[in-house]
Amino acid sequence: MRNPNRVLLWISVFLAAVAALAGLLFAPLSEAFLANPIFNGMILLVLFIGLVINARQVLILKPEVEWVEGFRASGAGNAPDIAGSRLLGSMAQMLTGRRGDSFSLSAMSLRTVLDGIRMRLDESRDVSRYLIAAW
Repeated sequence: MRNPNRVLLWISVFLAAVAALAGLLFAPLSEAFLANPIFNGMILLVLFIGLVINARQVLILKPEVEWVEGFRASGAGNAPDIAGSRLLGSMAQMLTGRRGDSFSLSAMSLRTVLDGIRMRLDESRDVSRYLIAAW
């Protein structure tokens, strides 16, 4: 799994580049903004809300990634607690509840677990998809 801090870094770099470009084009952009400030203000508000929602979604992944890394490093016996996790909770219970070293998932059960994780991630992205489609 990838570190979500890396994604946040790329988001920040991209937003800084957009802000620098907006600073360079401030005069024409301010003139265009003032042509219809209420509508353009709403667009900027939705943009800001979308940025906050997407950054929050990336930050929510951090405990999940830390649990996977801790599980890899220490094994099931010393795995960190992930109680209450919406994304990896069921998989964590299944993996930490094992007895002995001979634990394996069948291809079908692994696919089911991964499909469940994918569906939960897709559900969390529905709000940002709606905001993108609406504007």
